[in-house]
Amino acid sequence: MFNPYYESTPGDVSTYSTDDDGEFVELFNAGQSDVDMSGYQFVQGFDFTFPSGTTIGAGKYLVVARSKERFKADHGTDADLEWGPGSGNGALSNSGEDIVIVTASGDTVDIVDYDDEGDWGAKSSGSPPTAAAASADGLGPSLELTDFAADNSLPASWGIVTGKKGTPGAVNGNFSGTAWTSTGGGGSTGGGGSTAGSGPVRTHPAGTWTGDTSPKINMFNAASTDTNYWQYFEWGVAGSGAVNDSFPGHYEVNAGAGTDTGYVNVSYSTDIKNEGSGSMKLDVAVHGTEGWGGYAKLQHMHPDTANGFYDWSKYDTVSFQYYMPEAASHDQVLEIRFNVIEYSNVANPTYIPADGDGGATLGEYYYSFTAPRLGAAMSGWATVDIPLVEDPNNWDNKNGFNRTGWAGISGNTTFDTDRIKGYSFEFSGNATDRSVATATVYFDNMTLKGRKTQPYVYFNGKASPADLGNPFGWGAGSASTLEVVNGAGTSSETNALKWTMGGDGWSVTGAGWNIDPNHDMSYEWMKDSIQFKYKTAKFSGNNIRLQYEAGSGKLVKEVDITADDKWHHVKLALKDFVYGDNTTSGFDTTKVKVFQFIAQGSGYEGETMMITEAWTGKPSFDFVSPAVAGNVDAIPGSYTNAVVWDDVTGEFGETYDVYASRTPFSTASADSLAGADVVALSVAEGTQEAYHDLTMPLSDRNTKWYYAVVATDAAGNKSKVAAMTSPVSNMARGIPTIAVAAPSSFKADGDIAEWVSSGIHPIEMGVSMNSMGTPKVINTVDNDDDAFVKLYLAVDADSLYIAADVTDDVFNLDKTGTWYEQDALEVFIGLYDQRGAKHGGAQRGAEPDYKFVFFGDSAFVEFGTTTGLSHQSYVTYATSAVNGSPNAAFEFSIDLDSLAKINTDSVFVAKEGMRIPIEPTWHDKDAAYEGNLVMSKNNNDNAWQTPGVWSHTYIGKYDGNVLSTEEDIVASTFALERNYPNPFNPTTTIQYSLGLAGPTKLMIYDVLGRELVKLVDEYRPAGVHKVTWNASNMPSGVYFYRLESANFTRTQKMILMK
Repeated sequence: MFNPYYESTPGDVSTYSTDDDGEFVELFNAGQSDVDMSGYQFVQGFDFTFPSGTTIGAGKYLVVARSKERFKADHGTDADLEWGPGSGNGALSNSGEDIVIVTASGDTVDIVDYDDEGDWGAKSSGSPPTAAAASADGLGPSLELTDFAADNSLPASWGIVTGKKGTPGAVNGNFSGTAWTSTGGGGSTGGGGSTAGSGPVRTHPAGTWTGDTSPKINMFNAASTDTNYWQYFEWGVAGSGAVNDSFPGHYEVNAGAGTDTGYVNVSYSTDIKNEGSGSMKLDVAVHGTEGWGGYAKLQHMHPDTANGFYDWSKYDTVSFQYYMPEAASHDQVLEIRFNVIEYSNVANPTYIPADGDGGATLGEYYYSFTAPRLGAAMSGWATVDIPLVEDPNNWDNKNGFNRTGWAGISGNTTFDTDRIKGYSFEFSGNATDRSVATATVYFDNMTLKGRKTQPYVYFNGKASPADLGNPFGWGAGSASTLEVVNGAGTSSETNALKWTMGGDGWSVTGAGWNIDPNHDMSYEWMKDSIQFKYKTAKFSGNNIRLQYEAGSGKLVKEVDITADDKWHHVKLALKDFVYGDNTTSGFDTTKVKVFQFIAQGSGYEGETMMITEAWTGKPSFDFVSPAVAGNVDAIPGSYTNAVVWDDVTGEFGETYDVYASRTPFSTASADSLAGADVVALSVAEGTQEAYHDLTMPLSDRNTKWYYAVVATDAAGNKSKVAAMTSPVSNMARGIPTIAVAAPSSFKADGDIAEWVSSGIHPIEMGVSMNSMGTPKVINTVDNDDDAFVKLYLAVDADSLYIAADVTDDVFNLDKTGTWYEQDALEVFIGLYDQRGAKHGGAQRGAEPDYKFVFFGDSAFVEFGTTTGLSHQSYVTYATSAVNGSPNAAFEFSIDLDSLAKINTDSVFVAKEGMRIPIEPTWHDKDAAYEGNLVMSKNNNDNAWQTPGVWSHTYIGKYDGNVLSTEEDIVASTFALERNYPNPFNPTTTIQYSLGLAGPTKLMIYDVLGRELVKLVDEYRPAGVHKVTWNASNMPSGVYFYRLESANFTRTQKMILMK
């Protein structure tokens, strides 16, 4: 209300006036959670700061009036706040102005620029103004939004309410949108994290298509600033068979043509043009020296030679205009051909053919033929529209292009219009009598036409396309999962996705895909729909919502579910999606990065829903499996094998899954992958390598591995298995394991002496080294003195045992801060035998994942129900940590039956040989939080999101049924391993391997090179050996140990810290 109507004598219109004290502004919270307005300000229109504690509830109104007294007289209700009556207190302008509200930090929340004329309504006239001349100015009705989902910057979104004073504090009198309702939903952040109570809201639409439906390729107004826009042919304008007077240039002609008889000379005209400021003038000569005639060609290639492409796939036509004001020298000899060079299968864009090299994919050349041939002078401009399709029978450009095979080397024989490398204007002559035909032709307005809606596929009834990668899942405690079930689609010939719903602690759980590269849906968003089919026998939640994420915004649409175990088809217009998940702006339709299904409500944990045939638009499907990858092999490295292969020819956008097995892959079918280890998934086309890090329990050991590769094409079809027929041998790194029994005389007292005396090897993690071989630091940890962790683990039939010896220059613990910015230890661990693919998200049930946190004298477990553990009867826990003092030790045990009951998981039954997912993380704080030590080289501070980045260890001395101890190993190579522990006090173990028996020495030296101790000086057999050094009589410092044998010498460094 900005110019209220007021009657001095109520009911007597002759006493009307306007009184600014009747002004007010109403705010409405269209979200699903309360908004704290403390410190928010109106900074334009009037000045007002919201008092501390001001809150607008979800779906509630808040009225700020100029005068509470006047507001009460006008409306009979109380305003919530008052900015101040009387002159000098910021009256709203009667002719329009900006009203601006900002946060306490000054960030703009909203702006409304209202007016009293034009589309906002004409000024009132008469004395007094009458209802027939109603407007927002003078008669006094309130300006009100017709829909809180509408864009409030547009006059059309506002209306004048019937009645004079509006409906402050209630639904607007002219409201025509969808009424606000509470959803109680929540949301995700692209596969991880969630916030309860953040369900969908009605707010601004995502936007409309503002792109050009006929984008310009080149308007030919003037010469390009790129002097190489037209390709420079270095080998001569006429190729290798040119006559002597040919020379390199920006055009190409046939062999036999000379500088005077074959050319395309480019200039630009501002006098002759069809549009814009100019046109391109081509003076052309074609010399008919060949048995088929001759040609002259002007060619443009993408300036990014190695990686650049033009994407024309969103359009159905390429168009240009030409004009020949004077007749050609020869009638019906010269033909204009617009040709396209497509590089879908070019592995080396810089390749130049050489004699005897056998050729390589050079790009596919697609020709078009303009009729009629040039002859008489033209009276006006001709428009050439060429459909972006290919057919071998196309000899007229009205029908499209023709891959004639006259040029280029064939790739996948498909016209991939998203991989256009360049184009050319070619003048082809049919005279074979060595005559020279000339013409002057002007070109203008080269564009794309016919913008198409691009279909986007999420699951085609067989698989998901390669650009979606592997699905993610999330939920409170247990994560949702999406897995393909063969034959479970709408027919026995098709597949479906099985969505197993995760925990409902956040009132939401979801699963979907990260889209890479992002989808540009800007044109499709206002025109297209998404559809899918679902089937479920039971659904206990409120509903599900579909959620897209792009930029900083998220758009959602709710779907009610019918649980009758029958297929249901859902089709939703994309334009009907609205902002949700705590966002009200920022959705960038050109960069859609996430699509997911989200269950809302509660009670659905563990329930399943089948989903299939999910896509936008009208896609065509490719159900043909790709060929197999070629030449699968492995190259041994240091504790790793580099698996290599040749990509499948004839495919674009495919990915590769890599598997490892100790036994041969028996067949080429997917069944042979059962039980195989997953080395890598969704390896991008062109990478052609993946690394398999080799580990064994406790001791280095030579291992043999077979490898297999499966290709997935862009449509999601998988190839047969391409596998090695012979294994590759390489040394696996011996890593510390989980002991099969608790240390003798275990007691959780903060003293780990019993762990050391029991000979249990710790997992070590520092800046300079870790037990998996590659130290990893998130943010900053200075050195091993700043933070170094030795983690001991054991398990028996009853309990899980954990101990940690932490080197920390200053142990800092501030219980008022967030635990993860203090000195704290996390131990992520999966209590199951991990074979095959790793979990994408934390799971519950038969294969449960846990996160234990040790935070000073507090311990708790997450993933599932967050539960404090420090004082539970089934837990023992102690720490030596003292705030402000260096170093700390933690000891902990938990009863396995009780741990399982927290989330109704299966009780863990430990067996020697199990491979256990694990990822310790140390959070380091000195004066302030600095960073984290982590174990896995793949952990980018996202271990809390996915076990897919965790490391692993084993239980006992076995990996499955393969024993790895010093007793059964005969070394095939020489090695001197890092001592453990390191740093140490006072004892450490040194392990070495001898490939051949012989005289052997192992000595200790100080930093000056003086020999201090001779640990070994005798004949030793081939094999793996260990020696323990007790340095109790030595001072702290750096020492070196050196192994010498007849065929091997190696030195390593160690640190004694007392």
